[in-house]
Formats: sequence, structure tokens, C-alpha cells
Amino acid sequence: MVRHMTMLHDLPREHGIRLTVTVFPHPNHVYHGDLDSIWVRFRSDWCSSQGIPFSDFFPLFDGGRSKQSKTEMIRRYFIVGDTHRDESGHRVIAERFLSDFEPSRLAP
Repeated sequence: MVRHMTMLHDLPREHGIRLTVTVFPHPNHVYHGDLDSIWVRFRSDWCSSQGIPFSDFFPLFDGGRSKQSKTEMIRRYFIVGDTHRDESGHRVIAERFLSDFEPSRLAP
């Protein structure tokens, strides 16, 4: 996986494009409360070692402790029967991204 992340970094850099890495939860992460996923930690650590900006959107989808609240979070922000976010889920991410976005944070 490190090799693929390095390729992901090298390709845009070769074209003068700055990279920011983001992570988003799937419904199963929300349902099982896995907001500190191995995927989050790996990407966060890799970005830190490479000096690449990293944004973790997992906390935006914290469904709480009860199965009912987690199910409601999934119903509210994900396409039914799919792992992708719906319009509301994309809106939540876009608002957070735009509020945090600073062109100077992008890696060269």
C-alpha cells in the first residue's frame, strides 16, 4: 500500500499539482463506531511522513453509541444500500472541506 500511496503522490507532483489526502467513512465504519480505522491511521501517518496535508472526515459521521442513532446517521447521509454518501453527506463534507481549505496547506 505504501507503494501505491507514493505513486499517488508522485504523479500529481510530476505535473506541478499539489496533493491533499482525505479519508471518508463507509456506512460500516459508522455502524461499528470504527472512526479510528486502520485506514485512517495508515494514511495519516503516511501523509505526516511525506509532509502532505491530510483531512479526516470520519468524525463528521460519528453516529453516537446507540445502534438506532448510528442507523439514523447512515440513513441521513448515505445512499440506501450503497457505500457512497448522498447529497446531504456530500454537503457535510464540502462545508467542512471549504471551511478548512487553505491553498498554502497543499503539498508542493
